[in-house]
Amino acid sequence: MFKTRDPKSGAWMMLFLGLACTCSARVPSGGAGGVLGRGGETTGGNGAAGGAEKATEGSVVGVGGEQGGGIGGNPTPDGNSGQGGVGAQGGDTDAGGSVAAGGATAVGGTSSLGGNTASGGSNGGSASAGGSSAFGGVTAAGGNPAVGGSAAAGGILGAGGRTEGTCNSDKEEKFSFFVISNAELIRQGGEDPDNPGFSSFGGDLGGITGADKICQTAAEHVSPCQVNKVWHAFLSTTTQNGIDRVGTGPWYDRNGRLWASSLTTLVGDRASDADLAIRNDIPNENGVNNQNPDGAGKVDNHETLTGMNAQGGLYSQDVTPGTMRSVSCGLDVGAAGPALWSPERATCWNWTRKTPEGCPRVGHSWCTSPNCLPVGGGSGTNWLSVSNEGGCAPGGSLTQMRAPTGVRKVGAAGGYGGFYCMAVIPHP
Repeated sequence: MFKTRDPKSGAWMMLFLGLACTCSARVPSGGAGGVLGRGGETTGGNGAAGGAEKATEGSVVGVGGEQGGGIGGNPTPDGNSGQGGVGAQGGDTDAGGSVAAGGATAVGGTSSLGGNTASGGSNGGSASAGGSSAFGGVTAAGGNPAVGGSAAAGGILGAGGRTEGTCNSDKEEKFSFFVISNAELIRQGGEDPDNPGFSSFGGDLGGITGADKICQTAAEHVSPCQVNKVWHAFLSTTTQNGIDRVGTGPWYDRNGRLWASSLTTLVGDRASDADLAIRNDIPNENGVNNQNPDGAGKVDNHETLTGMNAQGGLYSQDVTPGTMRSVSCGLDVGAAGPALWSPERATCWNWTRKTPEGCPRVGHSWCTSPNCLPVGGGSGTNWLSVSNEGGCAPGGSLTQMRAPTGVRKVGAAGGYGGFYCMAVIPHP
């Protein structure tokens, strides 16, 4: 607005001048940054330096925020996201959360170089060079397929993580012995509907090969690099002695503590050269002494399936009619009278039955007498062969008590149907 005088009349007039301007700028949906950028809550919008609302050094969460900004937008020629994508430097936690240095989609986005995601992932996790695992996938050095498939050079973890089959520590490399925990049997076999708190396996482990698979799975679950070892169940069958299934040693627990250096020291009341911290209370797959497996207090779970004698062979006993032990296996299912003991009943028919019959031979993973003394004193000290269990059905008792008469379960006298697992050492 300004004033001017009419040249004819000399009167003053007020003039208004309106100016209009429409400004525009090309704003990509995600520029040098991603959904979130580096800084506080207000110095930025949805995208960093060229994002949907123009954000530079700022956004809801900074380096390590829930989703960091990348160096790229949406899209680029390689996929849905450019160099960056949904998550960039950072993740759920500061400098290395769930999506670090590239996040869910980095350097190429959804389909860069052919794979699900590109270089980046969960600190070397989800993706790498186009694979579904960072710097590789589930298989090493050229998975299926490499550079654009589910696996590339590397293993389960990449960019500094552990490669499948390569142990990260000396303890993991030595790991070769444990008693499988009740929790692990439930994880693999499910909880028995008639026996809450116990697995559905009972004496049916899928035969000896099924038992081996349970051991292999348990070992790899706590230490993925155990894929480079062959794990066997330390059980006897009617055709094979347990002692012949595990190599020559040495064997160590999950924490690198010696259980036995050789077959000579392995068999006997307890392993004679075992680390004293585990000698009288054998650890489970987590390296925890199994009498108190979850830190909640000691439980009665010492009855451990073996089918063995004290030397690691198939258990046997006198079945001459009229002797004390000849009818110690109780009734078979559907039978009219007591069944004689037999090797089949001592192994739940080679670990294939979970019916309320049989009398599987058990050892004690921990001792019922202080310090496992006297050795061989009949007080439950032998880890391989102590007594005949009540039966092959799932279930048992974790409370210290005498085995109830007529209970035909694998853990009737204090257990859950656990057994020992050992890596074949030296490796085949």
